Amino acid sequence: EVTSVAGQYRHAGAADGTGAQIEFHAPTSIAASVTSDGSDVLYISDYENNSIRKLIRRVNQDSTSTVVVTTLAGSGVGMALDGTGTSAAFFQPSGVAVSQYGTMLYVADEGNNLVRKIYTSTGVVSTLAGRGESALLDGTGTGALFDSVWALASTDEDRTVYSVDRSANAVRKITTYPEWNTEEWSESSRLGPNDEANAVSVDAWGNVYVVGGLNPNGIPSSESWSMFLRKINSAGTIKWTFTSSGTGNELGQSVALDDSDSRHPSVLVTGWFSGERTTFGNRLVSATTSDQDVFILKLSAEGSVQWVVAGGGELGDYAFSVAVYDLTGAAFAAGKFRSPAVTFGDVVATRHPASPEYPGEEEDPSDGFLLKVSKDGEVEWVTVIGGGHSDFANGVAVDEGGFAYVTGSFRSTNCEFGNPYPQVLRSTIGGSEQYIIDQVRTKTYICPIRNTVVTAVVTAEVTAEVTAEVTAGAEFSEVLASACPHFPSASDSL
Repeated sequence: EVTSVAGQYRHAGAADGTGAQIEFHAPTSIAASVTSDGSDVLYISDYENNSIRKLIRRVNQDSTSTVVVTTLAGSGVGMALDGTGTSAAFFQPSGVAVSQYGTMLYVADEGNNLVRKIYTSTGVVSTLAGRGESALLDGTGTGALFDSVWALASTDEDRTVYSVDRSANAVRKITTYPEWNTEEWSESSRLGPNDEANAVSVDAWGNVYVVGGLNPNGIPSSESWSMFLRKINSAGTIKWTFTSSGTGNELGQSVALDDSDSRHPSVLVTGWFSGERTTFGNRLVSATTSDQDVFILKLSAEGSVQWVVAGGGELGDYAFSVAVYDLTGAAFAAGKFRSPAVTFGDVVATRHPASPEYPGEEEDPSDGFLLKVSKDGEVEWVTVIGGGHSDFANGVAVDEGGFAYVTGSFRSTNCEFGNPYPQVLRSTIGGSEQYIIDQVRTKTYICPIRNTVVTAVVTAEVTAEVTAEVTAGAEFSEVLASACPHFPSASDSL
């Protein structure tokens, strides 16, 4: 089942607070960490609000949870300004990455072509690299230039940051300790002008993994895209490049690392593909129709394919983000589907009943989804987010307790989520609304009634409540707690 972490999202806005007070406007990226007292903390790039938001979730003694959202930094005015908290300014921050120990947050300030850093304890913002000009240039601090810096990853005990320059098709490495802010290397020479680098991740040894699409024909609209995953060591040397091949297009959108087996780490990639025959290494998959289908691909650290999960329906379906729960290796993918129904393995998900079966000339209905796949590539479940209009899930992150957090946008008047839709997000202005939801683990609570009563209580009580008003996240947790006194147990796992 699914519950709202931050309350009722009436419309796009910038309000801090708890529950129904909280508003976002186009959140694009999310990073998970923990506080010193063990509470979950999320950092969110609030793109249209030109700010960085901080969400803290604490579990109370009575097993309910309290969620508080504040603005960590950013005045809301689109400009570049260092400072503390809301005296600092960003312009369309698109990506965030939290350091290994949670002391530093790095921000891809796309509109300013800068990489910024924030001390999480004080909210002090400074410019790590770049000077606001749009170009690809290596250098130190403001001597380096970026071109639409989009995504970030952090590793090496808070010392190294990797960035993806979307327009320049480049992966950059930035050393942050001591205060040198020095770009050590840039890898772009083997990407063409029409290729795309979409996401980056870093393992414990400083190896960088970048994913995107190659278009060797140089025609952006042609049927020639191939997904690529490139591994680069900490010195900037390419170790290997994995590519797909097929009769249509394949594009990698997100990459995450599975460290559940420290001796044999692996890499997860998600994105979309089209065409009757698509090959990922030694695995052959076929799209349901000529439109796009979703894939989740798992490779070893040496680049060999371990498994691939593909799924979709008769219209275009896409995955935008992937995350891994380190304790079990379970993968979560978030995206949207336009098909009336999509199939992943043995699991079928259908679009909201209010959606027209096929899009008309002036409407493009879609629902968001959150998909869970086991460490061995078995599809476990799919959760749907939708309400009859254009709704989608854009990003996913998993905290140390195994909770998966999803962010995205919805345009439906009533955007329902969960199976079978235990909660509702209500829109009052008919525009594009924002949300963050939390995939609550109802199947694995350490409780003798977890497989029967808990699920029944969640479905019956919460569904009844939302007919009158939206159920807040804390109230939803209380429903679970009333059915299972152990919720949530520290020993729970996905």
